[in-house]
Amino acid sequence: MRHFFRFIVAMAVFLGQSASGNADTVRVAVASNFQSTAELIAKEFEMASGHHVLLSNGSTGKLYAQILNGAPFDIFLAADQERPALLLNAQRAVKVQTYAVGRLVLVGPEGTLSVHETAETASQIRNQRIAIADPDLAPYGKAAIEVLENLGLEKDEMDLVFGENIAQTAGFFATGNVRYAMIARSQLHYGFGTPDFDTILLDGLHAPISQDAALLTSSSAANVFFDFLNSRASQGILYDAGYEVKN
Repeated sequence: MRHFFRFIVAMAVFLGQSASGNADTVRVAVASNFQSTAELIAKEFEMASGHHVLLSNGSTGKLYAQILNGAPFDIFLAADQERPALLLNAQRAVKVQTYAVGRLVLVGPEGTLSVHETAETASQIRNQRIAIADPDLAPYGKAAIEVLENLGLEKDEMDLVFGENIAQTAGFFATGNVRYAMIARSQLHYGFGTPDFDTILLDGLHAPISQDAALLTSSSAANVFFDFLNSRASQGILYDAGYEVKN
């Protein structure tokens, strides 16, 4: 099925390129939590289409600001729905779509997170050094604040360390700078240098992290990539990485 899809995409791209003659580069701004997954999707797309994908990653907030300031991206893979919607309303995007739903997990030292009960989790992390993404820049950080509030923890009961993005947040835990961290579920799939740790899924303790893509230009190659995000190949990669996907 995957080979068949590649053939269809390749033919569509070939026909679309007959006038221009050459493959194009699709410039994609990608939220940090999605970087590793985007690399796999980009590789599949390049093999299927002949186009090249250039990825630039960062926090959703910073990438959004760069786009507003004229950064030459064709597609924005955000970690929220808010910024793509703002770009669409400001006529800075052609169209938007949800491409994935992220999941947040708590990670900690091995043997510390064996019980998944709200009261027990709150007790385990109370007054501990916890890394989360900056909630003003990263949707996963905003979700982490929701989790802490739903666990009933007060501000004076938390020693929070803020990462600029979810990748830096995971790095704080991997290097031992914090005892606990709230990171993207997808980061567990790719690993981050710490072999022994416990993890708890935080589903139900925060609003769904729906991640939208914004098509920023009318480039034919960008349009093909935008549609490719809904392909079986892309959805399979997303599922394997721990994201919720469309049925």
